[in-house]
Amino acid sequence: MDPTRRLTGFIAAFPVEYAVKVVDPAYRPDLDGLIGDYLEANPTRNRELDLFPLFAHLAPETMAAKLSDPHVRPRPTFHYRLPNARLGDPDWCLAQDWNRWVAVEELAADRDRLDALGADFRAFAARQALDGWAAEAGRRLAV
Repeated sequence: MDPTRRLTGFIAAFPVEYAVKVVDPAYRPDLDGLIGDYLEANPTRNRELDLFPLFAHLAPETMAAKLSDPHVRPRPTFHYRLPNARLGDPDWCLAQDWNRWVAVEELAADRDRLDALGADFRAFAARQALDGWAAEAGRRLAV
């Protein structure tokens, strides 16, 4: 990520406590529970994956009651913050970021693998060893 984008807080990672909660294999909320948990932990659109537009599409009354942001427009899609495009860098290629997204899609389609990775993330977080998590997850996902 470009350092200026990181400093401005434009896109922030999800809080660890929230990530630990939602990757728990036992976490199976209904839509209202999912939205409530998300809004409580993420009262901002500035996340790498902003779910406000999707939730506003799926549950407009719930979102309207809990959020008054004129920038949130309902639509049936994830609002993923794209990585930096470094078009002037001859070593940059879209393929790496595209392959990451493909790995996410493949993981989402494999419940057993997703649950195992979620349990392992929780173990890393419990040991406060998340500095090594990105490399470990990348190794397991082969991205």
